[in-house]
Order: sequence, then structure tokens, then C-alpha cells
Amino acid sequence: MRARPCRSRKRRIVMCLGLDSIRIRTAPAAIAVGMAAVQSAREAARRAECSNNLKRIGLAMLEHHDRHGRFPAAVLGAGGEPVLSWRVAVLPLLGLDDLSNRFHRDEPWDSPHNAALIAEMPDVYRCPSDSGAEPGQTGYRIAEGPGASFPGPEGIRMVEIRDGTSNTIAVFESDEHAPWTRPGGLPFPVEPDDPPLPLGSLHRGGVHVRFCDGAVRFLSESIKPAVLRALFTPKGGEVVKAGEF
Repeated sequence: MRARPCRSRKRRIVMCLGLDSIRIRTAPAAIAVGMAAVQSAREAARRAECSNNLKRIGLAMLEHHDRHGRFPAAVLGAGGEPVLSWRVAVLPLLGLDDLSNRFHRDEPWDSPHNAALIAEMPDVYRCPSDSGAEPGQTGYRIAEGPGASFPGPEGIRMVEIRDGTSNTIAVFESDEHAPWTRPGGLPFPVEPDDPPLPLGSLHRGGVHVRFCDGAVRFLSESIKPAVLRALFTPKGGEVVKAGEF
């Protein structure tokens, strides 16, 4: 009768040792799963913040169109030449009047005075996932050139977007960064067989784009090149269905 408690204690000890050994063996796997979940949640938050950045930019560009009759492509100097980026043009519409007022709009972006402001790039022009970008460099770009949504430095009017503002991309994420104050966009491919626009991001599976109607969408990396090209032409006459992008 007295031996049973002893065997019972041994059994409990063996069982505890067994459970502890299981915990030890599975701890690394559990930690890895937990870290993956944390990283996934963080990237989801960064992706949401990137989308919100483009939404703010989109609203500012729409407000600029309401006030000036055009979407901004650049700040033009006295002679009509582009001197500062569209990102500088919309600073007041982003609530950044103080920074906007510090620019000399009669000087180019790389003048001694204006160049000193490159380091003060607002957070709205920085994708939170793009931690490797140099200070003052942004991946939020426009396409510029004949046939593009920004055909020239003077910008484009909404009535000229014949394919529809909901089918025409204005701003997109690119892995080719540029100083945020420098005017000009990425050159739009003249021919369909020319090298495509360098869309790219650190978001898994695709990139954010902001359409001319202000909507922000996440384009899959598997989008067909012909469809992508069509979304950058404001009056190409292509028929693009919503399910294609």
C-alpha cells in the first residue's frame, strides 16, 4: 500500500520530464512562428501607412486641380521651366505651409538655398517599408512624357483624361528613388516594347498606385504589361476592366 504513492510520484516526474522535453524541442519553432506573425503584422501596418500616404497625396493633388485647373507636374520658374517637384507644389495642401514658404521658387531645386531643404522631406513622401532609402529620397513618382498621365511639366487637366480618372494612374511606387524636391518624372516608354516603367516596392506581391480620381489600389506584380501600360495613358482609348488590375 505504501509503494503506490512512490510509483505515482515517479510517474508524475516522468510525465513532467516528458512535457518539459517537448517544450524544449518545440520552443524554437514556436518562437519562429511568433516572430513571423509579428513581422507580418508590422508589414501590414507599414503597407496601410504607405496607402494612407498616397491617399493624402491624392487629396492634395485633387485640391490643387480645384484651385489651379491642373494636376501639378512641377513648380515652374519665371521662364516656364520646371524648378521644383510637384511634391513641393502640394505642400500647402498637405498642411505644410511653413516648409513650403521656405522654398525659393525663383531658384532651381539644387540651388544652395533649396538644396538645404532636401533633408527635410516630409514623412508623407516616405514609404515606411522603404527603410533603405537615403535621406531626402522618395519612391513616390509620376510618369512623364508623350502619352503619359503627365505629358509635360505644366501638368494635365481632368478633361484631358478621356480614359477616365479611375482608370489612369497618377502616382506610383518605384524602386528608382529621386530627391523629393527635384522636378520631373520617370520617362514613359514611347513604344510598348520599350523597357517598362520601374514600378517596385518592398511590399510583398505588388505596389501601391494612386489613380487620378484619388483612389489608391494595390497592383499585383502579376499584372499584364499591356494592362499596366494602358493605366498610364490618359487618352489611349484602351478598355480596361476592374478585374484586370
